[in-house]
Amino acid sequence: MHSYGCHTKIFSAQATILLLHPSMAIPIAKLENMADKKELTHPQYKKDREAVTGLLNGEATDFNLIELARLRIRYDGFPGAHDIRRDLDKALANWSLTEDELMAKTREIHQTEMLYKAQRTKKEDWS
Repeated sequence: MHSYGCHTKIFSAQATILLLHPSMAIPIAKLENMADKKELTHPQYKKDREAVTGLLNGEATDFNLIELARLRIRYDGFPGAHDIRRDLDKALANWSLTEDELMAKTREIHQTEMLYKAQRTKKEDWS
């Protein structure tokens, strides 16, 4: 460990270098564990929860296929919203589709029509 003014240079066993203010010094192992356990709420959760409920109760229309693909992309790897991801998997299974089939179908839909813009007149939400 070496000091540089108010910052400290820390060397770990894996030769990782961190520059930290002394008041922020947290062991690397603790940081890794904190990252693993952090559950987040997506800013669009409430609106997306309603959309997912609609998908579970709906048919595999072009619009619903696009919504399912969009939401699967949004929540892929997201650290939280496990209920939404589980229900997106259920919707996919209800329509007897694999992820690859869903994405292929939605690419075809986007190439032939502007369904998403026609259904969502206010604005698109791909965040």
